[in-house]
Amino acid sequence: MIEAVFFDAAGTLFETKRSVGAIYSDALATYGIRSSPDELERRFKERFPLQPPLAFDSGLDDSRRLELEMDWWRALVAQVVAPKGAFPGFDQFFTSLFDYFRGDLAWKVFDDTRPALDMLQTSGVKLGVISNFDSRLQSILDSLYLTDYFATIQISSRTGYAKPDPRSFIAAAEALGIDPAHCLHVGDRRREDFDGALAAGMRAVWLRRLQ
Repeated sequence: MIEAVFFDAAGTLFETKRSVGAIYSDALATYGIRSSPDELERRFKERFPLQPPLAFDSGLDDSRRLELEMDWWRALVAQVVAPKGAFPGFDQFFTSLFDYFRGDLAWKVFDDTRPALDMLQTSGVKLGVISNFDSRLQSILDSLYLTDYFATIQISSRTGYAKPDPRSFIAAAEALGIDPAHCLHVGDRRREDFDGALAAGMRAVWLRRLQ
């Protein structure tokens, strides 16, 4: 019997309103830099999987954690928008971009998200989030009015574990006091979500959205 359903966040519950390449391109334009949204999107998709896990020591204080989160994203963004070296004003550019992705200016909820969450909530199962994300996820969920659905929100940069590490899923199940065998995880990535959840002893659904 399924007692809890966990969800990945970005790509599963919500998505960017425009492509990352388009957002980066518009941000660069304010610095007088012309760029191709398609090329930026290609670089982002190419470089993102090569980044180290977005997971840090759970005992860090919030200010140090934020520093590490920003360093992680700064390294990625630099590879995407300035592969030949940072341009004048890059730090200001990056900080404004980082803040832009903090709320509903950048993100929108999928049409099927709330109906699915409402149905599951009515059925009596507990709901949670397991995401390879940074601390901004909380403000994103708040701005999209999704937070109240979830009994636990597990963020990799806080827990110290990033999917597909089975510990990511086990920690989420333990937070609700439920055996992983009675949990289901839903996510849009085969390796991180589907394979990771199965390795932790959960059931899993690979959500393959049409592009």
